[in-house]
Amino acid sequence: MNLRAANSEDEAFLWEAQYHAALLDSKQDPTAVVQGDPILARYVEGWGRIGDIGIIAEHDNKPVGAAWCRLFRKETPGWGWIDEEIPEISVAVLPEFRQKGIGTSLLTRLLEIAGQNYKAVSLAVRSTNPAFRLYLRLGFRVLPERNFLNRTGVLSHVMMQECDNFTLDHINGGTAHMPTNAEHQIAELEETLRLAMLDSNVEALDRLISPDLIFTNHLGQVFSKQDDLDLHRSGILKFQAIEPSEMRVKVGGELATVSVRAKLAGAFDGTPFIADLRYTRVWRRVADNEWQIWAGHSSAVQQPEPNAA
Repeated sequence: MNLRAANSEDEAFLWEAQYHAALLDSKQDPTAVVQGDPILARYVEGWGRIGDIGIIAEHDNKPVGAAWCRLFRKETPGWGWIDEEIPEISVAVLPEFRQKGIGTSLLTRLLEIAGQNYKAVSLAVRSTNPAFRLYLRLGFRVLPERNFLNRTGVLSHVMMQECDNFTLDHINGGTAHMPTNAEHQIAELEETLRLAMLDSNVEALDRLISPDLIFTNHLGQVFSKQDDLDLHRSGILKFQAIEPSEMRVKVGGELATVSVRAKLAGAFDGTPFIADLRYTRVWRRVADNEWQIWAGHSSAVQQPEPNAA
């Protein structure tokens, strides 16, 4: 396997690589699919512009993988955009060449070069993507306030790594600091909770909610765990949509606090409702990798009044 710097002639392969980096699944031509999506196309179009850095992996003189990064303007950001001075990374390996360490080799080489040119790098990754663990090992940290639901409805993380902190110790088991994954655990649990609420999955909710729960809703009513489970079990409360945004996660010791805004649609006792709420939830660690909701509160988001004519 050979690694080399990407050049302008590699744009054709990068279109295909972006298709795989975005985890697309289409029967159409991969290049056409990516070029037809304005945001995905930003990662490749005009490859070779100032600031672009890329590494190509070759097998038998044919490209089989790539890792690349580029800067984006505030007006036309990528999914993992942070600011105009921090490039966003993309990584892809052709399916038949995966599980061979090629992605790790590509990314580490790219980070070494990017560290000579930029203060930091960023990326966006689905919470379900196995590569998330690799990014943690390489020193990336999650920015919880930038979590978002991608086009498939799956929680995605924006991650950043300060380039000054990158060394091969992150891979080789040296003394480099390894970021905690507690914030990632909580973000994943929030997504599990969302799905359980949508499905009225009482068994899942029972696992997620502490027996000691105290929850105060936006009407000032206080609910216990049993109250919450009964609402779902009876069908009195049915959610049709829960769309989270503006999530923030703070972890301290055995407790984690989440602030998240959610637009809701559903029915309560047969009466339809639509709501825009901001939740505060306190999760308590009950085992090494197990957390439960200990307390919570919701408040209605007040919409700004229109300007007077």
